[in-house]
Amino acid sequence: MARKPALSSTASGKPDVAQTESFARSISLHELPGHLIRRLDSRAASLYETFTGQSDLTPRQFGVLLTLFQAGALPQTELGNRLHLDRSTLGEMLQRMVERKLVERRAHERDRRAVEITLTDAGKSALLAAVRQALEAQEALLSPLPDYLRPVFLKCLQILADAEDPAD
Repeated sequence: MARKPALSSTASGKPDVAQTESFARSISLHELPGHLIRRLDSRAASLYETFTGQSDLTPRQFGVLLTLFQAGALPQTELGNRLHLDRSTLGEMLQRMVERKLVERRAHERDRRAVEITLTDAGKSALLAAVRQALEAQEALLSPLPDYLRPVFLKCLQILADAEDPAD
């Protein structure tokens, strides 16, 4: 992606309108990383649904179940940290999962102020029914890339995902 020239300001401190319009016309949406990542996320979700046959268990919910299966019961805050989900998003998602009896909420045994999330038998069954197909979907997602580029692509994604958020 070519770097765009900086916009200069008028004497009032506001950007020149004609220059700003020209700048906006020069941007190629289909070369912007944010747009490409959004498209890739959409493709990943579509492949997940196709391979797993799931429309009930979303990729994020799958992530919750897999994390709980591998780690055991976790405080809700720790689960959110591991999944990189904000409190409200995780809370809403967990409520739907509790209603479907995939997970349970209970008071943490050592800290009664904390809520612990546990995997239910139904949640474990849902995970195990989808896990192989979910992995196949991930492989299909990478299939357009030559084998030698896959580790590089994954490393680049990891670097970007782990980068410090400027809002923090």
